[in-house]
Amino acid sequence: MMVRNTVVSTCDALDPVFHDAQRDAFWTWLQLEPDSHIHPHYFVVINEACVPVTAACFQRIQLEVLKQQFQQVECFTESNFIYIRYKVGLLFKRLPGTDVWVTPKDMVFWAQKLLQLNTMEALIERFGYDFITSFHVDLFSPIPSFPLFMHNAFTKNTLAFNALKNAVLATDARYAHYFMDSLSAYARQLTPYHQIVQEPVQDGISSHFALRVPHVVVSYMSFLGCTQEDGIVCRQDVNAFDCCRFYTIRIKMKADGLVLFHPVQADADETSLVGTVVHFGETLLQLEPFSIHVRTVPIKDQVIQLHFNKPPFRVIQHYLSAHTLSICLEQDHWASTGDKLCSFHGQKGVLRLMKTLPLLDERIQPRLVGEFL
Repeated sequence: MMVRNTVVSTCDALDPVFHDAQRDAFWTWLQLEPDSHIHPHYFVVINEACVPVTAACFQRIQLEVLKQQFQQVECFTESNFIYIRYKVGLLFKRLPGTDVWVTPKDMVFWAQKLLQLNTMEALIERFGYDFITSFHVDLFSPIPSFPLFMHNAFTKNTLAFNALKNAVLATDARYAHYFMDSLSAYARQLTPYHQIVQEPVQDGISSHFALRVPHVVVSYMSFLGCTQEDGIVCRQDVNAFDCCRFYTIRIKMKADGLVLFHPVQADADETSLVGTVVHFGETLLQLEPFSIHVRTVPIKDQVIQLHFNKPPFRVIQHYLSAHTLSICLEQDHWASTGDKLCSFHGQKGVLRLMKTLPLLDERIQPRLVGEFL
């Protein structure tokens, strides 16, 4: 069941450090018109870039034609946002009764648009539960001409392109909730250490893909007897790794009536209260958190408070369905001893902060000292 009729995209047209939109067929088709107003109203989110566009441009983009032209593309609309992913590692499956290939993320959108199936429950009733749970890779492609790849042991470094979004540093706090599902952390403020990997072409589009990463001097050596494998010593004044992190907490609910969630409406403080769940029904409200960091505190029979034991934090947004409550929390984090760092090449280590690091013979003082065995 887990390897049924599923293909994986191998598209590499939009490189993670994409820097020249004018030479790409995908951008040529989109013809985005960036909106230069201070407060834009329409956005097109493509992979890791959020591009503000004009109203005329937003209304001109036809997602049905986009799916036909570039089959291995994920796209859907929510309010004044168009979301598009066109990259390596996306899992696709043909939507029964159509010629459209969908991913788990845009499946309901296209089912509603083409088949008038408005909910996940309706999809399950029509095609069975195994349809929505079998988005995994298979061994051989049934359509040799289709530019997708099927394999049940898809290479780690290829899927890493899809995971690279976790290392992308958004440069604006407004980007936070755009990437709640795909981004684990971002830099709230750029520092002199954050440098652009590849200078983008000034074409109005490519600059939105400018990838900035911490650039520090690293020395691979033993220091103060610290020869432990995967150990990293960092100078205490280096703030290149301070970031803002996301936590998405989910709670399973059992209720027979209307359920409302009232989040905390305030800036981050040291209290652990996330918000209050209120049930308007006959039976007793039951909540089951999926995380050990969440605890429930009953206030009344039908009123329960939620607490998260890692304050301070801010509630960014929440989603309430019939049986599940999902809440996205944002938390400022300053690099500290015990953190784990990782490079794009897979080198990783546990961090230790120190006030000073040694001065090398070449009069170079490193910011990081690493021991990678």
